[in-house]
Order: sequence, then C-alpha cells, then structure tokens
Amino acid sequence: MKDNGVKEVFSILKELTEIGEVIAGSEAEKRIIQVIEDYLKEIHLDVQLEPINIMYWKPIEAEITIGEKTIIPTIQPYSPSIQVEGKLVYVGYGLRDEELNKIEPYNSIVLAKLHENPDYYETQYMNILEKNPLAIIFYDPWPSRRRILVATGSLDYRFKPGKPLQAPILHIKHEEGIELVKLSPSSIKAYVEVKTSVNHSAQGYNVLATLPGREEEYIILSAHHDHWFTGAIDNLIGVSIILYLAKTLSKKPHKTSIKIISFTAEESGAPGYTPWYWAYGSRKHVENLERLELLDKVIAVVNIDSIARKPLNINATGIEFQALIKSIADKLGVNYKLGFDHPYCDSYSFSIKGIPSVTFNTLNEIADIYHTDLDTVHEISKDLIKETVSLIEKLVEHITMKNTPYEAFGYLTYAYKLYEELKNRTPPSVHIHAYRLLQATRTAINKNMYKELHNTYKKLNKHIVKPVFRGTYEKDVGGFEITLLPELEIMEDVSKIKEARKLLEDKRIIDALKLLESIPRARIIPGIEEKINETNIREIAKLVEVKPELLSQAIKLLDEEKQALTTLVLKYYDEIALTLAKIVDELISKVVASKETE
Repeated sequence: MKDNGVKEVFSILKELTEIGEVIAGSEAEKRIIQVIEDYLKEIHLDVQLEPINIMYWKPIEAEITIGEKTIIPTIQPYSPSIQVEGKLVYVGYGLRDEELNKIEPYNSIVLAKLHENPDYYETQYMNILEKNPLAIIFYDPWPSRRRILVATGSLDYRFKPGKPLQAPILHIKHEEGIELVKLSPSSIKAYVEVKTSVNHSAQGYNVLATLPGREEEYIILSAHHDHWFTGAIDNLIGVSIILYLAKTLSKKPHKTSIKIISFTAEESGAPGYTPWYWAYGSRKHVENLERLELLDKVIAVVNIDSIARKPLNINATGIEFQALIKSIADKLGVNYKLGFDHPYCDSYSFSIKGIPSVTFNTLNEIADIYHTDLDTVHEISKDLIKETVSLIEKLVEHITMKNTPYEAFGYLTYAYKLYEELKNRTPPSVHIHAYRLLQATRTAINKNMYKELHNTYKKLNKHIVKPVFRGTYEKDVGGFEITLLPELEIMEDVSKIKEARKLLEDKRIIDALKLLESIPRARIIPGIEEKINETNIREIAKLVEVKPELLSQAIKLLDEEKQALTTLVLKYYDEIALTLAKIVDELISKVVASKETE
C-alpha cells in the first residue's frame, strides 16, 4: 500500500466521523449508510440494503445532583428512565462482599470505580444490582474521558431475549468520581434523574455490495458502521478500509467474488434485551443466508474492527485459515499476535458455523480509550493502517486468484497441529482419528480435492473450536475466549488435584490452597450457556483454610472430585472420538469415491 492509499483511507474516515455517533436504528445510521452507499456506487458497484429488525435504545438526558453540585453523566445502555433520591454509597470496584454489604436495598445510589479491564464490567454491575440499588454511578479509572458500556439485566450471554435493567447505570469522569468518593462517607443524599426511550420495532441496515468473479462462491470483507461517540477506531477505520479495498480490488482481476458488507447493530440492538447484545447485524445476516440455503457459498470472512495501536491482533478460526494468514504476514514482516477468532466481533457470527473467519483488530491495546470520547483519528497509527491494509489486500488476492479458492488454506497444517495436540492430551482411542484425518488430508490434497477438504474442516471447526468462560458468572470476573476443545482442560484440573493432595499430605497447606484456587469453579460455553463442568474445589479449599483439623475429610472430598472429573473427561474422550471418526469417515468415503471415478 502506498502513502497516497493511506491518505485516501483517512480521507474516507474524516467524512464518516463528521456524522457523529451512530446507534443502530437511528437517523444518524441512515446518514452514514447513505455515505457508504454513495461511495460504493461511485466505483460502479450495485448496493443492497438488508433490513434488520432491532431494539433501538436512545439516551435523552440525565443529571446527578448532590447538594449544590450537579454532574451531567453519560447514560449507559440499556438504562431505564427514573427519578430517585438516595444515600450515596461508595463500594470500590463492587467485587467484594465487604464492599457490597454497604448497600442498603432500595435506599442507596451506588458509586463504584470502573475496572481497568472492561471484561469485569458485567460482574461489577450485576453484583451491585443484586443488592437492589436505586441507581449505579461508575467513574472511569482513567482521567478526562466519558465512556459507554452496554449493560443488560441478565448474568449470562445467551442468544435469546433476556430482561431489562431494574436500575439505571451512569458513567462519570474520573475527576468527578474522586470528588464524590470524598463526599460518600458523610452519608450525603444524591438525586438522580434519567430519561431514555426504547423502540422495539426499529430497523437497522446491513450494506452489501459485490465485486463479481467467475465463481458463485465468495469471500466477505466486512466491518461495522454503528459506533459510540466519534468512533474513529471502533469502527469507522474498519469501514474506511473496506471501502478503500472495494475500490482497489475492483480494479484487479479475481476469479472468486468478493462481497463487501458494512454491518449494523454490532455495538447494540439485539431485540428483547438479549444478553449477547453485540454483533446482531452479522448474526441475522448469517441466519438469512441459512434460511435461503446460501451459507455454504461463503468461503471465508475477513473482518476489520478497531485498528489503532501496534501490535496487530489476528484472531482467526480455524487453524487452516491461521496458517494462510500467518504465511502472508510473515512474508510482509508484520508484527502481530495470532489466536482464534474474537468472540466479541462480527466474524464470530460466521466462525460459530465453522466458516474460516478472521478479525484484524487491536482491541487488547485500546482498553483506556475503548468506547470513550477519546476514540478519535489522532489515536490511529498510520503505519499500522498501511501494514494492515497491505496484509488484507494480499490475503484477499491470494484466495480469489487461485484456480479454486479452497486451495489457499492450510489444511495439512491444521491436521498436523490437531494430531500433535490430541496425541499429547488424549488416549489412542481419540488421537487415532486425528492421525487418520492427517493421512486422508494428504491423499485429498494429492487429488486436488480442495472443496471437499474445505467442507471437512468447516465441520471440524464447528465441533471442536468453542468459546469458554472459566468460572461462574456469579463469582468470577473476566471475559471469555475461543479455544480448541476446552473439554480437555479438565485433565489439567485432575493433575492439579493430585498435586494438591500430595501437598496437603505433606502439610504444605498454603501451596496446596494456591493450586486448588487456580482450578476454575466451572467452564461454560457462552451463547448456548452449556456447562462443560463444575466443581466444589474452591469450597474444599476454603474448608481446609478455615478448619485445618478437617484436613483428612478434605482430602477424601478431593479424591471424590478427582474421580468425578476423571469420569467426565472419559465421557468427553468418547464424544470427541465419535465426532472425529464421523468427520474423517466422510472425507475418506469421498476420497474412495474419487478413486472409483478415475
């Protein structure tokens, strides 16, 4: 990418940021859609608008009054309208019982410090809401910024409708929060007024355009256009990049079609206060493709979300897609971090179906300005944009210029890595099928059966690459990540229990407790909200800590926990083996059928 290309990306970005905040379903969304549509039409592309029924929550005004002091806060979605007066109570982060016990139900307006890690936010506000406050006021951990973080009334991440908040949640600047912390010991009264509105029948729009090729199948190049505040980083830079690439790629030959999509409702908008409130526009797009039996035509998804500060994060599923992207990034000398797809981005709507999907992002590097009014163009590294656009352009060209686009992916790399992973973590009854997959993949490649391989590895991705939350929503903080076969982590728990048991027998109680406390209370697959496992390990550790004289009983309980977990992991071994066997058998049958037709 040349310097004039970077200038063009930032020129598009400037025009988009002038529109201001864009909430899905708002009039501002119609304005930004018009800008995107006009740009795509200027390069002679047909544009389609895909209407998506959404919930449009709108902030109107809010005020906090304490004595003669008035603060204008930022209203957090999805706060209700309310007028309340109560005692101002400061609870720190609101993560410890001794903090939360200060709250008087239905009489307290709670002041809390927002955690530096945005993934802690849901646990913070849900802990406080359980104490029935009249309102919650968060102040930012960093100075001089306003912030928006969505809150729902449900302590999970299911895809189905949830419940509305019973109390408003507000955000104030760090400096304002420090002033209120000083006032809180005086039992001073606070008055809070919040006005919001909700339209449960609003419409957002995905914007689609196609660069046609010879193949009916296509890859998707995507970003999302809804955003809080100016949203230069999250995610108008992404929209600017896909518009620039639409123009650049339209001038080059490509055998496979490329679909440009700007998604609505990535930040909010899922109907009925759905706890998985984000990435709704892309989720509905996938549902529409499934309903029309067109999802199989999507070869891969290249998504861009929040590019600002180095290093570049490349979150891709599956391993066959990671292998392709890594080879191109290494040749270009890109500094990057590689991992599985990002569950908080639009790409996950596709990768959950097994489709190779990637989000290029720097979300880990922007926590201090994430969803704040400091998310501006000045924070974006031009060198990083140049690097990222070059990488994406090479990636798209590499797929679309192959004789068959399915040839581009690293199937053999995936097969090798899966075999090595399972060989180290499972008995022969399981990893024998990974070995069979490796051999079948080699044969299929020799026969140029790339489409069959693509379908095989899509099924593999769908069944063995999963999001996981380690812990319980009620007691543990943090976000979740996508990983390979999280069920196998249970054997790590078993090993820790064995080691902790020996430490307890040796009377090294502190070391044993530390080890036991590193074992998650549970593992949950968010979205479908399925528990992989749960334990009483933390309770047993607490028993030893509080009642050392019950050490022998605690050891017996640990033995029972170990037995239960071992039985569970054996069950998962059987399930994994059956899944792999079925997928491999299908591939082998296609290979055999191809021999018979030769």
